[in-house]
Amino acid sequence: MPYTAPDATVFRQLQSSEHANLLDDIDRLRSRGISKYIDLPQLIVCGDQSSGKSSVLEAISRVPFPTKDNLCTTFATELILRRSQTTHTAVSIRPGRSRTAEEKQQLLAFRESFTSTSDIPLLIEAAKGCIAGLNASQPNAFSEDVLQIESSGPDRPHLSIVDLPGLIHSENRQQTAADVETVGRLVQKYMSNPRSIMLVVISAKNDHANQIVLAKARQVDPRGTRTLGVITKPDTLHAGSESELAFVSLANNEDIKLELGWHVLRNRSFDSRDAGIEERDETERIFFTRGIWASLPPRNVGAAKLVARLQTLLMQKIGSELPAIIGEIQSAINVCEEHRKKLGEPRTSVNAQRRYLMETSQEFHGLAKEAIKGSYESHFFEEPPSDEGHAKRLRAIVQNLNEDFAEEMHEKGHRYCIITDEEWEERASRPSGWLSQQSESVGKLIITRSNFIKQIAQYVKRNHGRELPGTFNPLLIGPVFQKQSAPWQNLASKHVQRVGDAVKQFLELALQKLMDRASCDALYREVIEPVMEEKLRTTTTKLDEVLWPHQKVHPITYDRRFAQTTRDIRTKSQLRRAFTQFKPQQLAGLDDAGISRLIDEMVITADDSLDKYACSEILDIMEAYYKIAINRFIDDVATVVIERCLLQDLANIYCPLAVASMTDETVRSLAAESEDITAERELLDAKLKALSDGLRTCKRHVVRGSPGKS
Repeated sequence: MPYTAPDATVFRQLQSSEHANLLDDIDRLRSRGISKYIDLPQLIVCGDQSSGKSSVLEAISRVPFPTKDNLCTTFATELILRRSQTTHTAVSIRPGRSRTAEEKQQLLAFRESFTSTSDIPLLIEAAKGCIAGLNASQPNAFSEDVLQIESSGPDRPHLSIVDLPGLIHSENRQQTAADVETVGRLVQKYMSNPRSIMLVVISAKNDHANQIVLAKARQVDPRGTRTLGVITKPDTLHAGSESELAFVSLANNEDIKLELGWHVLRNRSFDSRDAGIEERDETERIFFTRGIWASLPPRNVGAAKLVARLQTLLMQKIGSELPAIIGEIQSAINVCEEHRKKLGEPRTSVNAQRRYLMETSQEFHGLAKEAIKGSYESHFFEEPPSDEGHAKRLRAIVQNLNEDFAEEMHEKGHRYCIITDEEWEERASRPSGWLSQQSESVGKLIITRSNFIKQIAQYVKRNHGRELPGTFNPLLIGPVFQKQSAPWQNLASKHVQRVGDAVKQFLELALQKLMDRASCDALYREVIEPVMEEKLRTTTTKLDEVLWPHQKVHPITYDRRFAQTTRDIRTKSQLRRAFTQFKPQQLAGLDDAGISRLIDEMVITADDSLDKYACSEILDIMEAYYKIAINRFIDDVATVVIERCLLQDLANIYCPLAVASMTDETVRSLAAESEDITAERELLDAKLKALSDGLRTCKRHVVRGSPGKS
């Protein structure tokens, strides 16, 4: 189950050594590749080209970086700083995901360690050459590889920072349009991480509105809750100029407001690049004691104060995000374990392959039985709100489809919608074409009762036997009923098809849950599909059998409701005919004469056609039988066709008994392991190890039930 941090969860009081331990653990997780699966807290430095990012890094880290007025790096640089008694620096490359195994090996081989930092610029250039060497066709192209610089010493802060390539405004001789797009995509990827604290570097040599990094930062962080603005090169502004006033306003968080605020650094220029760190710090200190810059709060200027702000921000971010990170890692482990379970253990022999099929078939058998019963006890059925989760609940789907079928049958099962002459006249008075539109919308023909009786009369005349006047041959009811129930076959066939599709979808989801994709596809193709095709053929045959008594046989029923239904329909027909002779106001005050007249209207007089009476009787009896037969047909489709032919024995399609009877050749064709599956299992094992190690590492920094703050 996913990890849930208790309400009382707090974090250790982090002293400097504990700061380092926590940062080390987060960096270790990143180096082990867990950041591919889980977003980790980090500080990132981003800005336009020539904005002074390298100088900012140098001021923070006390590590010299190559400083040029043009593009410096073509990849992200991860700077890991730790305070220690001795000075030590190591440079290495972490390959990007898109690298081949051979390229990864070459890049991982690049690792240099030394005690002096003076060679770092040369090593960074060497790393660029190593990466560019693998990009022979595009040596200047930006890369997903990460240069890692680990530096420790007595003057180093406890920080980890990612330096990103400078954003390019437009292509030029050195950078192509593809480079512009690549670096933009790379920077956007890092900035989009909701756990990234962004150091947005703005050069005072250029109007901040023209520096695209601000726009990109505000896209992903509109309120500035994780954006710290850093203004560089303030010494290039003319004292008292509008530009200087504008940047001071920016530094005071008055122009572009950021919740984390702004900071100002006065870094070494290109001309003073050979000055030492101490000289750089002293020059910066003096600068912020003069002119308008002296009005800024001391905590918002200078490299030393920036380091303190960054340490606080990073530790607060890690502390606040740690419970969520633990939960996400646990969820990722659950998903990974589920996927790993599908692959099973290595299947190099027939026995191992048969064992894999036995295990998965046993689980499938249980899932199918639960789905048919509607018990839904397995975790497989945990997602009812989603479309896929609903599709797993087979019994619910079948029940709903059966109810929809019953409603559709009652609404569209009769070919003719029979109405009175008065209703026809009222509807005919509506806009032109309304009747035909209504006929099309309900899928049946609208006809008056009198016209329907005329059609029956023509049929009666063509089939006269020896019946007496005013009576009719009972066998004539069958053809009229069959004509009225003509849509049944099409509606039932569509319903059976829908249920069949639902069954297939359930089978696919169940197998995908239990097996790797290759075995799932092979099993469905070679075992499930043939059985389902046979089931559907049987279903079609059974549907024809259920339809047969309604389409080919004279109506037969022993339902006791039939006689009463017939009397009800006949009485309503007679009353309707009688009442149509009176106006509403006449009915309100019927006297004895009026009542007698009403009774006379209900009795067939000598003027009435006896054949018409017989035809009316045929229609009434047909309608009564139709009401009885349609309910019986709906139930037969649901039970005899759907339950017996489609759902019965569904769980036995793939069960241990079926696997036991398979030949070795069939077992190999279903469960033999491809190289892709082997590689996928190895990747999942590595991912599981990284995630499990990460979970243990993160939990070490959480203390339950003790007071304190992060």
